[in-house]
Amino acid sequence: MTKTVLSEAYLIEERNSRGSANSYRGKRALIRDGFKCVATGKYDAGPLARANVATAEVLAAGGGWHTECAHIVPESTYFGVGNPRLGDGDADEKAQVKREYSASVLAVLQRFGYDVSRLSGPKVHSLCNVMTLCKDPHDLFDRLQMWFEATETPHTYRIITSDPWYMLPREGVTFTTHDSVKYPLPSPELLALHAACAKVAHLSGASELLDDYDRDTERLGVLDPSGASSDVLAHALAGIDIGA
Repeated sequence: MTKTVLSEAYLIEERNSRGSANSYRGKRALIRDGFKCVATGKYDAGPLARANVATAEVLAAGGGWHTECAHIVPESTYFGVGNPRLGDGDADEKAQVKREYSASVLAVLQRFGYDVSRLSGPKVHSLCNVMTLCKDPHDLFDRLQMWFEATETPHTYRIITSDPWYMLPREGVTFTTHDSVKYPLPSPELLALHAACAKVAHLSGASELLDDYDRDTERLGVLDPSGASSDVLAHALAGIDIGA
C-alpha cells in the first residue's frame, strides 16, 4: 500500500470514527503541508507523519515535534458574545487562546470598520483557512505577533515577526499541494487579512493608536459613523475578497 493510500485510509477512518470536523480538517492540512510545520520545517511526531516520512529524513530536519492545526482567521462564530465554549470561565486552554485571538482580530477589524460578518464565507470554513504550525509559532500567529507577507511569487510568503527576539529557522515558505481540489492551499486573501490585522496591531505607531482608542472608547465608540475611522485599515484590506 502506498503512502498516499495510507494517508487517505487514515483520513477515512478519522472522518468515520471519533474525529471531529476540525480534527479531520487538521489531518488534511498536515498531509497537504508535507507532515510538518510551515513556519519551522519541523516534522510532526504523530502517527500520520510516522507512516509517511522516513526516520532519517525526520532526524535530518531536527526531529519530530508536536504540531497543531492553526486557523488563519477565526470563524465568525468565535466572535459571538455568550458562546459557552469561549466563556471567561472556560477551562480549556486552547479555547481560551482562540477566544483571545478572536478578540484581538475583532478589536482591530471593528475599530477600523471591517464587517466581521464576512468571516462566515466558504473559505473560512474550509482547508483554505488552516495550516500546520508548531505550538510556539502557533501562539505567535494567534497573538498577531507573526504573519505571512505575500511576495510577487504566487503562494510564496516571507515570515515576519513583530519582535527580533522571535526567531524562526525559516525566513519564508512556499505553499504547495499535490491535489488542489482535495487539498487546496491556504487562501492568499485570508493570509492578507491576518497580515493586515497584525500590521495594524504592531507596526510603528499603530499600537499607540489602538491604545488611544482604548483610553477614549466612550468618546469614539467602535466606529466613526461617517466611516472615516476605517481609512487606515481600508488600504491594507483593499482587494481582499474572502467570500469566493
